[in-house]
Amino acid sequence: MKNTIDISYDHTESGLFKGIIQHLTEKCGGNVHLEGLVNITSSSVIPPTNSSLILQMLDDDEDYNPYNCADFEDIKSCFESANEKNSWICYDFRKLKVSPNMYSIRSYLNGNNHLQTWVIEGSKNKKDWTVLDERKEENSLDETGKANIFRMKKIKSEKYYRYLRLRQTGKSTINSNVISISALEFFGSIVGTITQGPKQQRKEKRSERIPEPNPSRQRKRQHKHRKHRKHHHHHKHRRNSSSSSSSSSSSSSSDYYSFESNPIEDVSNEPFEIKYDGTKEGRFKGIIHYLTEKCGGNVHKKGVVEVTSSSVFPSLSFLLSENDDDYNPYNAVDLEDKESCFESSNEKNSWICYDFKNLKVRPKCYSIRTYVNGNNHLKSWCIEGSNDRLKWFVLDERINENSLNDTGKSNTFEMSMNIDDDEYFRYLRLRQIGSASEGINILNLSALDYFGFLYCRISVVWITSE
Repeated sequence: MKNTIDISYDHTESGLFKGIIQHLTEKCGGNVHLEGLVNITSSSVIPPTNSSLILQMLDDDEDYNPYNCADFEDIKSCFESANEKNSWICYDFRKLKVSPNMYSIRSYLNGNNHLQTWVIEGSKNKKDWTVLDERKEENSLDETGKANIFRMKKIKSEKYYRYLRLRQTGKSTINSNVISISALEFFGSIVGTITQGPKQQRKEKRSERIPEPNPSRQRKRQHKHRKHRKHHHHHKHRRNSSSSSSSSSSSSSSDYYSFESNPIEDVSNEPFEIKYDGTKEGRFKGIIHYLTEKCGGNVHKKGVVEVTSSSVFPSLSFLLSENDDDYNPYNAVDLEDKESCFESSNEKNSWICYDFKNLKVRPKCYSIRTYVNGNNHLKSWCIEGSNDRLKWFVLDERINENSLNDTGKSNTFEMSMNIDDDEYFRYLRLRQIGSASEGINILNLSALDYFGFLYCRISVVWITSE
């Protein structure tokens, strides 16, 4: 095939993890998942609960995400699934295609749960899977930090796949369904192109890794609390950086539509402005609207802007049916649907965040629309910008703002803090900093769009055999 690169195992111990993933690691200069080259996902991440007691017992510095399997130099790294049958880890090579012939696995250094029965599978569409290798009661990995390489036994001809998956098909060495491995590498041929970026943020807290219950199963509710209207009292403060406890937490509320990055490539790398025209009709024809037209749909579901939140309400979604309504944060970018709604749990500092991935934004104003089927409306909040999700800058702040205290009401707000002409952000976040109109901490809104300057910060990289 054209532009094919063959990466073979050199039959040395030092070459066990110098295959396709290592090749891509050297291309991007870091973890291939975090750099946006290979999307590494799993069936689950341990533990499968969000119990506050368990969170307090766990070491927050520990990290069991699947992308750790691509950190070959870190022998202490580990991916660990929940205790579920047919647990798996999957590598999505995006615009690359891979024809594997061998693979290496390293077991976890700090535990006794090791892989012994599994299959390697390939797919072109993530629906139809072909078994490429199968192992039963394999004992060569039954030791802490042990590594071994395996040849694909079931490959009869050279075929290329976008997705490669390791799936545990039997119990581990301690009779568990938990997958626990430190590294997974493939050897063979690769062909195609990659998009270098957008980068992912390494998750630092265990609370970031614990999935919320499936928010697609949430039932529509109407709050029956008494309205409390307060006088408009808008404070303008000097711009400052913030780092509240909510800033590092990330909801997996987008799990129902798993976010698969698909950055828009035909956006100018020179900043250009999307202006608000001052009309009611133009209130939601900003940057999100522009990107919606570019990708042809919801920007989160299309992989252009990742929309996350501190939480999604309610938490007992497993009791509800699949046909119930949906309060996920990505509803806030369905600008034409006035009945759409994002709703958080009843927690202080609740937030909704837009990650523009390979794009950067310098916002000048923004529009909010309230939910048409409820009486709980936003009145005290701030807009924050960041480039690393660690340090946040307050761009606007509103206290006891009453212009949104009605169902389906919308308004546009200018950024009250000074933003330098050369200052752009990858992340924009709305964070509720006081109780809503019903005296509760639920963040409830229907739409959120920004106006200002936009540009593309990352280009396309071609993989060739040179």
